[in-house]
Amino acid sequence: MLIALAGHAGSGKSTAIDILRESCRCGVVYLGDTVRLEVARRGLEPHAESERAVREELREREGQDAFARRSAHRIVEILNRGDVAFIDAVYHPQEYAFLAAEVSATAILLAIETSLETRIARLAERSKRPISGADLQRRDRYEIDTLRTGEVIAKATRIDNDGTLDELRHSLRAFMRDRMP
Repeated sequence: MLIALAGHAGSGKSTAIDILRESCRCGVVYLGDTVRLEVARRGLEPHAESERAVREELREREGQDAFARRSAHRIVEILNRGDVAFIDAVYHPQEYAFLAAEVSATAILLAIETSLETRIARLAERSKRPISGADLQRRDRYEIDTLRTGEVIAKATRIDNDGTLDELRHSLRAFMRDRMP
C-alpha cells in the first residue's frame, strides 16, 4: 500500500507520518529529498533560494512529476519488502497520477488540512526551516496557482489538523484502522 500525503507547508504532514509509522511496517520517501540531493550534487549552498531554483528548474525540465519519477525506485523497494510506503509530499496532480499508475500497489491520497493562522503559528516556532507568515502566504499562492496543490487536496481523504496532537493521532489511527487488513 502506498499512502501519499498532501497539504500546505506547516499543515503537519511530517508529524502525521510520524504518527502513521506507529501503526505498521513502513518506509518513508520524502520527495523533497530530490531537490536537496540535486543541490548537493551541483555543489550549491543548501538554502531556500538554491533549493527553490533547483526545484523549479527540475519541474520545468523534467515535468511536474519529476520528484515522483526520481523517487520511484525507493518507493518500489519499500513496497517489495511488503511494507507500506508513505510519501511526503505530493503537491502536483501529475505526481500522484504517476505514483498511482506506475507503482503496483493500492494508492491512497491523504491530505492534512490546517488553517493558515495555525500554520503561521507553528512554523514561526519550528526550529528546522522556519518560515514567516508573509513567506508562507507567498508559498501557498505558488502551490495553488502554479503547482495546483488545491486540486490534489480536493481529491484526497482529508484530515483536519487544527486541534491538538492527540486529536490528530486519533484521526490518523482511525484512518489506518479503516484501511489496513
